[in-house]
Amino acid sequence: MTIPSMPNDFRNNIKLRYFRIIAILAATQSIRLTAEHLNVTPAAVSKACLELENIIGIKIFIRKNGCFIPNSVCKHFIETGQRIDFELKNLLSNISFHKENIIGDIKIGFQAVMLQNPILINISKIKKAHHSINLTLEYASRPYLLSRLKNNVYDFIFANVSDIQSDKKLKIQVLGREQYVVINNEKIYSIPDVLENWSEFSKKIWIIPVPGMAMRDRFDFILKAKNLSLPEQRIEINSSVGSENLVNLVNAFTLVPVSLLKERGLYPDVPLKFLPEMELDVGAICLRETKMTIPTQYVWDFMINNMKNI
Repeated sequence: MTIPSMPNDFRNNIKLRYFRIIAILAATQSIRLTAEHLNVTPAAVSKACLELENIIGIKIFIRKNGCFIPNSVCKHFIETGQRIDFELKNLLSNISFHKENIIGDIKIGFQAVMLQNPILINISKIKKAHHSINLTLEYASRPYLLSRLKNNVYDFIFANVSDIQSDKKLKIQVLGREQYVVINNEKIYSIPDVLENWSEFSKKIWIIPVPGMAMRDRFDFILKAKNLSLPEQRIEINSSVGSENLVNLVNAFTLVPVSLLKERGLYPDVPLKFLPEMELDVGAICLRETKMTIPTQYVWDFMINNMKNI
């Protein structure tokens, strides 16, 4: 049996800057745009790309009509760079920990309205106690957050965790349950009451999430189960930002989380009825296989411990 020969060991010749250059070139597919992003000359980008391909002995881009299209080897190279970057950040964190000064950059995504104020309160406490921890908060839709979490863009996220708890790649900490009602400019309605009188409500203008968002999927499922149709007059939107203004401008009906009503002092004195199918668990999510840096683990633990059962 012939043992295949090992490829040349090029580890001593690989430079860290190659990983960043190649990642940006793969994203832009343009030498010029990559150079502008890195504030270097196009010649420097082209030279780095050629140097790397010569070192590893294989092309990592398909050159086509002036574009640099990443091939499968390039994608592996980028993934390796992401892992190296993570380990370097971890090393920096460990060094800062031994210096008794927690230093780190932590990026957190969030989507759940119910968690917004608790997140901000705890972030402010962390920052006051640890000036060297830099925190970035980014609001986005759940599909966007999950995609970027799995690509190691976020350290962890806060979002609706319904329908994803079986995903073995994710570590999930449930922090609460969000309930929903229907409102317009004049009144707050229980969802069961709205469905019982759907023939009347369906004639109104509605502001609803776009398909694919968790609450929209739940809403569609309930209507289909009851053999009801979506309202014909509807505006679909993928963000809560702007929804409130639309509701006011056209006196539309929309789905609103109860936590938002409580936050604004609008929760009614009369009891509301809720549908279990229209409730969403919310919580914190991170990657199960990704080891957190010391600052990230500290921030995660601090926020989880202070936000349980909100």
